[in-house]
Parts: sequence; C-alpha cells; structure tokens
Amino acid sequence: MAYLCATKRSWRWFAFWAIFAVMWKEDVALAVAMLGIIIALRSKNSSGEKQISNRTVGLITFTASVGWIIFVSQILIPGVSGHSAHYGELYSGVGGSAGGMLSTLIHDPGNITSRLVSSETQHFGWQLLAPYGLTSLLAPIELLIGLPQFILDAISNYPWTRTITFRYAAIPLVAATLAMVEGVAFACRRAARVKNLRLVTSGVRFLPLAVLACAVLATFSWGPSPIGNSYQDGWWPLTENARQEAQQGALDTVPDDATVSASYTLVPQLSGRSEIYSFPNPWKSQNWGVTGSKNRNPQRIEWLVIDRYITDAQGQKLLDSLIAKGKFKKVFDQDGMWVARRINP
Repeated sequence: MAYLCATKRSWRWFAFWAIFAVMWKEDVALAVAMLGIIIALRSKNSSGEKQISNRTVGLITFTASVGWIIFVSQILIPGVSGHSAHYGELYSGVGGSAGGMLSTLIHDPGNITSRLVSSETQHFGWQLLAPYGLTSLLAPIELLIGLPQFILDAISNYPWTRTITFRYAAIPLVAATLAMVEGVAFACRRAARVKNLRLVTSGVRFLPLAVLACAVLATFSWGPSPIGNSYQDGWWPLTENARQEAQQGALDTVPDDATVSASYTLVPQLSGRSEIYSFPNPWKSQNWGVTGSKNRNPQRIEWLVIDRYITDAQGQKLLDSLIAKGKFKKVFDQDGMWVARRINP
C-alpha cells in the first residue's frame, strides 16, 4: 500500500502505511528505507504543481527508517531486555552486528561473498524469481526494496533464512512481486512503441499469461500448497495421527495452572498458562532468551510432558537422572508420551 500511495504521490497515506508497516517488525524499515531511495531517484515532479518533491519525501523516508532501525536495535531492545538484539546470533559467523559485519567485509570479505554466491543462495533467488517468469528482472529498481533483507538472509548462519516457506523470504517476495508488476508494465510500454514488429507486440500481450503459467508450474514444483510436490514434506498434510490418543492423554493429565517443561511440539497445546518452558529448559539452556540470559531455577517446574520419540540422547539422560534422583514421579507413559510430576524439590 505504501508503494501504491508513493506512485500516486499521496504522501499522507504513504506516511500512514509506511509507519504502519515498520510497527510490525523493525527490519521492515530496511524495505521502507529502500523505498525512500526509489522515491528520491524518481524526483521529477511531472505535475508541475507546488507540492513537496519526491526527493524530499524520499530522503525523509530513508532517514527516518534508518533512524528507527538504529533506535530499536541499539537503544530500545537493549534498554528493555538488558541484552543486545537477539537476532545478532543469526549473523555471528559474519560479525554478529552491523559493526561486526562491516569489519568482516573489510578484513575477511570472502566470508561474506562466498555466502552471497553460494548454490544455496542462488537456489533461494531462483525460487523467488522463477514463479514470475523472471519478469521481475525487468524492474531492478523495485527489487532494491527486498535487497537488504535478501543479503541478510544469504549471509546468516542458518539455512532456513534462505527457504521460501519461512518468514525471512517475505520482504524479498514482496519486492519480487512489485518488480514483476512493474516489469510487465515496462515490457508492454516498450512493445507499444515498436510499430513495425507486430510479432513482438503480440507476444508481449501474452506476457501476463506466461507469468501465470510460470507461477502455476512453480507451485507444482516446489510450492507448499496441497497441489505442490513439497506439500508432503512439511507439517501441514492432513494425515491420520496414530499417536493422537496418547498425546491427548498426556496433555489432559497436566493441571491447567501448573508450571510445565514440555517437548517443543507440545508447547503450543500447553501454552495457556502463566509459565511454560520447552524442554530441556530451564535445566539446560536451549533457544532460551538472548545471549547471556541466565536460566531460571529448575525447581519452578512442577510437571514434565515429554515426547520421548523426539527427545535426543542428552534429553533422555536428563530425564532418567530426574527420575533416579526422586525429583519427579512418572504418572503417564503411553506410546512414547511421558508425563511426570514433581514430588521433591
């Protein structure tokens, strides 16, 4: 919506939608900052009216967006949590912070460039652009909107940031979509100027249908929808759960107000309480808090709800130790589902 308002020079609505966007997540401001650059580059005021110029709006947008990112990551998050921004861990391999990344770029540029040109990054880019028949490449300016996030996705330590089914692909996908629309429009405008090549003009008229065909083909090839080949690879297929009775029985055993440590896949079903942890927290820190956060006292835990089929060897060893020391008593054990309540501090 912010982009549409910018094309119409409706600056009040543009400001509203831009602010609304960055309220959701601070890294959206990266996209809004790039949108500011695009607006500034298109600084010509064709209307001739005495209005605020595109360049002024663009520079204000860019400055405000960058300022917001700095404020949130360097002041707000550390001030509230007492720790640096949690997502720095995603980029620990290349510096872990903006300053660290800049230092890596200067002193070890190969560490960054190798990630940018890796086969995994190339595959990620292909899956973003191919559904639009590569027409997004006809509007490279619009692709700038998603470029910062795409680079961050490419240089992170974790492969899921370069996977189209995760949220990290959202902003690059939006940029690719806008670029597709502008790219098709650009091709149609250029074709209209070619008066003597009817074949070119006729071919471009079918470009939207070609984009649609590519989108359908990509959906079949790697889309997570029910008609896609990758549908069965995720958690979403509606298949019969042979352990449903055991899982439900384990969940029903736990009092509603109890403090619980549970297997990761069971936490959502048990989260309607004031305190809950994903096992092995709080005994052993795993995806807990931010860097440097201390574990809470394990004596707070009153119940354990564990799926032993997905518990690793260290987790199994910890469970056996808690039972052997008489701290917990097993009260439910069925089809790999295991529930225990605390009997001693």
